[in-house]
Amino acid sequence: MRVVILARKNLQYNTRVERQAQALVQAGHKVLIVTMKVGDQPAKERKNGYEIIRLELLPLHRRLPLMLTAAQTQLLELIQKLRWLSTSRRRSQGQAQETQNFALDETTESPSYARRALRFMKFLINRALRGTLRLVKGALRLMLRPFAQPLTTLDFTLKAYWLLKNYPADIFQAHDSWPLAAAYLLAKRHHAKFVYDAVEIVTGRTGQRWGRVGTAVGRVIGRLWEGFFIKRANGVMTPTPVIADVLRKHYRVEPQLIMNCTRYRSPEELQRESIRTLIPAEGKRILLYVGAISAANGVDYVIRCLRHLPENVILVLMGPMQPRYEPRCRALIDAEGVQGRVFILPPVPANLVPQYAASADVGIVAYQADAPNNHATLPNKFFEYLIARVPIAAPDFPALHTIITKEDIGRLYEPSNVQDMARAIRELLSTDVQTHVRANLERVARKYSWEREAEKMLTFYERLVHGHEHKHSQGVGAAAQSL
Repeated sequence: MRVVILARKNLQYNTRVERQAQALVQAGHKVLIVTMKVGDQPAKERKNGYEIIRLELLPLHRRLPLMLTAAQTQLLELIQKLRWLSTSRRRSQGQAQETQNFALDETTESPSYARRALRFMKFLINRALRGTLRLVKGALRLMLRPFAQPLTTLDFTLKAYWLLKNYPADIFQAHDSWPLAAAYLLAKRHHAKFVYDAVEIVTGRTGQRWGRVGTAVGRVIGRLWEGFFIKRANGVMTPTPVIADVLRKHYRVEPQLIMNCTRYRSPEELQRESIRTLIPAEGKRILLYVGAISAANGVDYVIRCLRHLPENVILVLMGPMQPRYEPRCRALIDAEGVQGRVFILPPVPANLVPQYAASADVGIVAYQADAPNNHATLPNKFFEYLIARVPIAAPDFPALHTIITKEDIGRLYEPSNVQDMARAIRELLSTDVQTHVRANLERVARKYSWEREAEKMLTFYERLVHGHEHKHSQGVGAAAQSL
């Protein structure tokens, strides 16, 4: 079976697509991932048995300003070649003088006032040309900014279709809603199955730059876009039960739940790495945050919460720091007076996160109630804490509430309430609760492992393509060991 996964996003920290690809490869299938190129990433790569092709996207809203800049350069070069004054005689050695604004040949020996007038005229033309082009480029950016996502999606769709129009596959899968058109058109061309992996609530995306109007318009367009393609999909899967409920309600489809679990680790494997070897943590209790370090992910609340916790509790932030957020983060640490209690560590490879996390005392999920998709979340970090057997403090959102209360593996707090967050963490730090919760985590670790989710995913694919199931236990196990 050939599977093509299309993802119009940066997959550098996206473990869901990687796990899916490895499970398929280890089960004997061929996998190609088509995504977007970011920075100096290679255009083509072979990784763990599957192929990755990264498309260089240059959508219209980015292409037009570049085209204007190129036109400006060519026009200036043309002007430089013009002779504004006819020459009466050339210098003996045929050399030309250059002005500061234009590299124009001035081979005339006209009076000084004429040369000054010439320079002034060139100066005015130069400034007028540059100013006009700057205004045009600014106006284009302003006009096209609301259409940045659609234009990027259009560019990705056209390039992906052109790349894969002669690449037959059994399944074309869209990761998120952006590549839906590409996956649908390719599946139709090759008479293949079309699968939609709905990892977000499309109508839950916000339009912060454009206020309520932008948000409302975006939701309408997003629902129409998703609705058109989801009704034509042969199969739909999603990582959380909340998103599954939304899809059932809006489109009357029955999604397959494939959670973002990580592979099972034995207690012995979890002891191979430790955060305590990276920081001075002797006699300290570690509150761990894993993931992108940004205000959008609730890190501000965790830092403020530290002031309400005992002095022996330190906070470890482990993940990629957003450059714009770093000054704000460090200023907040100083303002809260928790210098020396916050340690910022770079991200570690995804397959090592549970090993490092296992040495923490509490793992924190810090999303706040400012976006509908946060309410639906079951993030990677939640399952990484679970597999690491670390008690979890999480906001009281539906999907998190269900698992944490059912399995008794952590404590919930009111979102955006720093004192209630501190209350939940203090409870988890008590000796009795730590012992009880860690025992429950050991009991459910296999239940919420990627091995079980991968088996469900492979069965889902087999039913779509062949109409029956195959046994994949051996292949799934092998795939899980490399994740």
